[in-house]
Amino acid sequence: MLDLIHASKTYQGSWTALRDVSFAMEKGEFTVLIGPSGSGKSTILKLIMMQERPDQGVVKVAGYSSESMTRRDIPRLRRKLGVIFQDFKLLGNRTVYENVAFALEVTSAPSGLVHRKSMAALNEVGLSHKRHSYPFQLSGGEQQKVAIARALVNDPFLLLADEPTGNVDPRGTLEIMEILKEINTKGTAVLMATHEQELVKKMPFRIIALEAGSICREVPCRLHRRGTGPVASLMARIPTDPPTI
Repeated sequence: MLDLIHASKTYQGSWTALRDVSFAMEKGEFTVLIGPSGSGKSTILKLIMMQERPDQGVVKVAGYSSESMTRRDIPRLRRKLGVIFQDFKLLGNRTVYENVAFALEVTSAPSGLVHRKSMAALNEVGLSHKRHSYPFQLSGGEQQKVAIARALVNDPFLLLADEPTGNVDPRGTLEIMEILKEINTKGTAVLMATHEQELVKKMPFRIIALEAGSICREVPCRLHRRGTGPVASLMARIPTDPPTI
């Protein structure tokens, strides 16, 4: 489903964002990328979306490869992905419903299907009653829920969540995580990037720790569920300040 094979990415000829990163994800898996700012989390998500290409190595997603993918293939791949951004990226002049529906309308989906799937996505995140509201009328947590609904409306096989709780209060954070876990239990794979160590400690999911563009530790789902020693060891290794480049 997803495979990064010795992927490296350098910007401006000197800043290495990723160094020889390799990992794979299976269908329906929930994986968390943990690390401070500058550790390479967002770069990995960009490679998966084919927003960027690796300088070395290969990224394979849903049968597409960074080595052979054409520009025409990129929108086809992205229609199979759902993306959640830290800053929501909602359209301020559109209602909650219109923000979600827009993701389907750009694919020329029939109006009946747009309405049915948009309402189903809003129901899934518990915001159907806010469908006529505008983003500025919502809390940060509610705006993120709208962003999740928009990401879900195309029935993605993989949900990419880039710091989904970064602009949300503690209560909203718990609600967002419950929604993501529920989405995952229904079969959608989730790859979440975060720097929130305390949040990750509570998660029964596979964890990949990044430091200065490299994988420094991986904790399999089964080990993390038991709460065994490697989790504490992992957290101790992750620096609290961004690495100096």
